[in-house]
Amino acid sequence: MENLNKLIAGCLIAGSSLLFYSCPGGKSYHPGRDWLNGMNFFIYGRPPLEYIEAVGGTGLAWSVYHGGFNAEEHQYVRELHRKGIIVASNFATMQGSPGVIDDPELLSETACETFAGSKAYALWIFPDSPYLPCNNNSKWNDFLNARVEEHLHGEADAIDIDEVEGIAGHLYLAGFCPSCMDGFRQYLKDNFSPPEINFRLGIGQLDEFNYKSYLQDKGASKLEDDPNPDLRREFVRFQLKARQKQLKGLVGHANNYAGRQVPFTANTVLLSAHRQVFIPDLDFLVYEYPLELNPLGKHLGVHLLARAMDPKKPAFIFPDIRVLLDFQENSMDWNIFTHWMAEAASAGEGMLIPYQAYVFGGGQETVSGGLTAPPEIIRPYTKFFQENQDLVLGTELLAEVGLVYHQRTVLNEFFDYGYATPWSIAEASHLAFLSAAEILEEEHIPFEVVYVGDEDFVPGRGLSLLGLEKFKTVILPSPLSFSEAETGVINDYRSQGGKVVEMKDLSLRDRKDSKFPDARAEFVNQVTAAVSDPLIVTDAPREIGIVAGWSSDRIFLHLINYNYSQGSGFVPQEGINISLRLPPSGSYGLEWMEPGGAGGVLNYSEEGERIKFVLPVLHEYCLVVFSLGFPVW
Repeated sequence: MENLNKLIAGCLIAGSSLLFYSCPGGKSYHPGRDWLNGMNFFIYGRPPLEYIEAVGGTGLAWSVYHGGFNAEEHQYVRELHRKGIIVASNFATMQGSPGVIDDPELLSETACETFAGSKAYALWIFPDSPYLPCNNNSKWNDFLNARVEEHLHGEADAIDIDEVEGIAGHLYLAGFCPSCMDGFRQYLKDNFSPPEINFRLGIGQLDEFNYKSYLQDKGASKLEDDPNPDLRREFVRFQLKARQKQLKGLVGHANNYAGRQVPFTANTVLLSAHRQVFIPDLDFLVYEYPLELNPLGKHLGVHLLARAMDPKKPAFIFPDIRVLLDFQENSMDWNIFTHWMAEAASAGEGMLIPYQAYVFGGGQETVSGGLTAPPEIIRPYTKFFQENQDLVLGTELLAEVGLVYHQRTVLNEFFDYGYATPWSIAEASHLAFLSAAEILEEEHIPFEVVYVGDEDFVPGRGLSLLGLEKFKTVILPSPLSFSEAETGVINDYRSQGGKVVEMKDLSLRDRKDSKFPDARAEFVNQVTAAVSDPLIVTDAPREIGIVAGWSSDRIFLHLINYNYSQGSGFVPQEGINISLRLPPSGSYGLEWMEPGGAGGVLNYSEEGERIKFVLPVLHEYCLVVFSLGFPVW
């Protein structure tokens, strides 16, 4: 082992860019990108090969090289590569702990500072919270560039970044070190004219301007005390731009060093607007989310949002560290986890499978936890979706309703106050969108998300008439900050016969609000009036979700049971009547399938352009498939 370490160290010192890696037995390994297009089940942690094979895993995330290259993990990576397992290494850019780098002096020197001037720490990690490094610090960026070279020498297939938003997501803790102050001054110089700097932002001599000193002179005790909201918004925007620039540089350095396009992913926690800004630079998504237990835990909206941001990029959700803590402390039923897997798959997305997972308060090392998904429960679902991946990957949603997500509106809300609210989605419009999605699912109205980027952080995703014409109805969930051009697109859509429903009552965000039942009923009435001759008619209760899709010559329905309670498990729903509007053909093949082998052929009747059938039973999840015998569209 010592000789191997010396050999590897010599390669690192030589600094050569490696395209092909020599594996034991003379077999060469070339890290390609084709796996991004396949059906992947990622596991986080460093599980033994036996566990990976037992659950049907195809790759790892947050796995190796957290503290840099080492020979032991390199041998582990090579063992997995011999079995075709993809490895996304663990790249911590925001947790400056001795486990990341054994250099206390550099950690202290590159840490950001609080408003009070003390060193900033990642307080959500305890005990022994690590430093919070500054993404504006050139020495920290030099360290990250050197570290990514180590990961590439260690044959990582992809780089997995945690805390993608950097300092910009933690301005309640940090953001006021000298590097931040220098960077903000340069940002203002690059983006504003002298009159704007003077009259709009209230800055006299920019060369001498220090934002922290300015706030202190105004008697502020925190960022939100800035009496000039325009200046505060620009500071928040600057921190996002600085992090975006840092990560672009890191990706570019990795590609240049490796001589290939290195896939990158990152934890886009909650899929909140200020983390969406990094998605254009990522190859696939993993995002931590506070998954709730049923019946409140309907998360289809967030899956379809991830899909809409970039349909070509795989996305994987995983329960946040507090949810995993509940699993560990309360011995929760792992069947709820497979239910979450099925819900994600219905939208064409995936879920990370925990192995010895980190939980809230579990320490700095991600592999020190004890929470592991049991293979005997997970495997029937991974097997089912692997065998039916043609009904999950590369499919199209079947929907006549478009639900708009307007990133600029949500991002502006983050600039106003969201930066000061950790561990929550502070943006009212984001929550209104999720509420609308949940209600549509409960009413069995198939929908698709219309994602509108802000053109600054997410360019090329503007609102267009072409993008709306496929829908009979478009829903605007909450008052949106539409531009004049976007308002014109909506008016043109109306003039061509499209129907628009505006969900103005924000009380729909909170089911505990006393106004919620009436507001919900009014919203449902508006939508059902707009959606004449609905695609799906069913007597299924609200606890049953239905996602419709199509691929080639087949139409399929994912049915998800949300009727669950901890301790009692899932309550099966029997005899669900479903009517689906389909073009007449004379004959169809109709069957249903459940993970684990249940299912069979279904009888149906035709009435005009509608197919009617009865699903005998729904336990947790099932897939209904119509074989048409001709192309759908």
